[in-house]
Amino acid sequence: MLLYQHDDEDHVRRLFNEHGSLREPVTQHYVKQHLFLLELDAGGTLGEVTSRAITALREPSR
Repeated sequence: MLLYQHDDEDHVRRLFNEHGSLREPVTQHYVKQHLFLLELDAGGTLGEVTSRAITALREPSR
């Protein structure tokens, strides 16, 4: 797997928008199936993200 770093802000913005458009149909599929979805802020250290994920999973379903 090759990873590329892009400093071009327009390129990064396009990738971000593309990711959203690819993710949306998958998200809607699960919503229609009434399956559990969890949005999580993945910014920060591995420990911070892990802590947020564990906390969110322990919370009662909404």
